[in-house]
Amino acid sequence: MEYFESVFLCSNLGSEYIIFSVSRVPVADYWSNTTLGRWNKAVLRGVSAKIRSRPQTLAIIGVSLNVFFYVMTYFSDPGIITKENYKKAMELYEYDNVLYFPRYCKVCEITCPPRSYHCNMCNHCIMGYDHHCILTHKCIGIRNERYLYGFCLTFIMICFMGFSFNFATMMKFATNEGFPPSYYYDSETKHFNISKGFYVTMGVFSKHPSEWILNFILLFGVPVGGIFIIFQSYLHLAGITTYEHYRRVKLRNDVKEKRVYFVIPPEGSGKKKFVTTIDPNKPDENMPIDDDCKKVLVNYADQIPFAYDAGYLKNVKKVAFPPF
Repeated sequence: MEYFESVFLCSNLGSEYIIFSVSRVPVADYWSNTTLGRWNKAVLRGVSAKIRSRPQTLAIIGVSLNVFFYVMTYFSDPGIITKENYKKAMELYEYDNVLYFPRYCKVCEITCPPRSYHCNMCNHCIMGYDHHCILTHKCIGIRNERYLYGFCLTFIMICFMGFSFNFATMMKFATNEGFPPSYYYDSETKHFNISKGFYVTMGVFSKHPSEWILNFILLFGVPVGGIFIIFQSYLHLAGITTYEHYRRVKLRNDVKEKRVYFVIPPEGSGKKKFVTTIDPNKPDENMPIDDDCKKVLVNYADQIPFAYDAGYLKNVKKVAFPPF
């Protein structure tokens, strides 16, 4: 007698998904030999094969995307300012006279545009300079910061997937040794037996230490990448770079120490108001101020707004589609 089984997906163990039977109903021979019967069997076999290949497919997609974003981060121009694109860089932003002032770069032989910074390691002025990445040994700027974000996002994804698949594989090892999940976990009372769970864990570790070490590495990668993604998401939404963020943090500390001033030129002089830090202990490093300018102490950091915040949507758009 042949049987027709209705099935449902229960869980995955390692790289294979387990199909459990819900009902086993006897079917007449003539039914199984009909077109409809053969079609049902073929569909079930096809669905089962697709389900088993899903973890491998996700892994291939995740790793491929991660490699793609890394390669793009490494080989993309971060926003190097040259004499050819210098004019366009100067037209993007205005000097805020807080973080950026007109200054001449002797190495690149140009006046540094607003929101640019000369990286001593790359030896170039970078537009929208964020930081110098140690993973790629390349600058992160206005043109490749989106790729670094994608790299970190896919890194978290493959770490989480790898941890999940590897953990399921270790559960399969324990089940094969005679310790299924029902041994240490009661599904009816939702009670987890810690002592039995620890016993099974140590047993699997003693026989398969490499899987445990891999899991710890993968699990460690999730919070590390997550912290970076959260921080970068905040910066992208605020329209600020890492370099500008830490410059403003330093500015806030100087405000608390009563060393930051508004410098207001006399009316009709054609000069703009700017912000400067005056350190009495380092007079040689202070910006020269004309005698006819008025100095006003900055009492709160909020008195100095960030000039390049264009709103959440426009800030994110500039990251995804850089204007330079």
